[in-house]
Amino acid sequence: RGAEAVSVFRVFMMNKPREQGTPLNWHQDVGRGWGIDTLPTMTTWLALDPATIASGAMQLVRGSHRRGVLNAGHFVDEGTLSQFSPNAIVDLECEAGEVILLHNLTLHRSGVNTTTKPRRAISVAYVDARSRYLQGGSIGGETRGAKDAAKPRPHGASAMVAGQFPVVFHLSGSATGSVSTNAQRQHKI
Repeated sequence: RGAEAVSVFRVFMMNKPREQGTPLNWHQDVGRGWGIDTLPTMTTWLALDPATIASGAMQLVRGSHRRGVLNAGHFVDEGTLSQFSPNAIVDLECEAGEVILLHNLTLHRSGVNTTTKPRRAISVAYVDARSRYLQGGSIGGETRGAKDAAKPRPHGASAMVAGQFPVVFHLSGSATGSVSTNAQRQHKI
């Protein structure tokens, strides 16, 4: 059983300007420095422009989220990547307005934008609403799951500010927005 309430942890815009941008190496959206006691488990990635292989579309390793945290430092090396079949790598090209739902433990990357148009996206990471800030800005070496919810929080943890990290879903209620899908474009990962 997962979280009963979900909050927004962070929102940011990714910008790969035309004919440039930086490659983002293979990584999981976990690691030291998140500054909370529970790692975010899901991210939505909204394409503002078409994301093609040439413009630096996201690639992911199918099923990699099942292996847990591969490197608490965020990025993985070639040795870790070589544990997965090259056939497990999926290019996630999408049109402007399409959304990718990404488990934060899924290995993913993106390349440089070699096109004459920008490739922009908005990323929103979600976290269990019971999460707490940690002093010192590190995760403290533990990943808390639902079974840990009743345990005391680590020393120095403080409650998130409700107005800053709004609850967007509660199990006893409903989501604050709606989601639609295009079944023909869904990727099973």
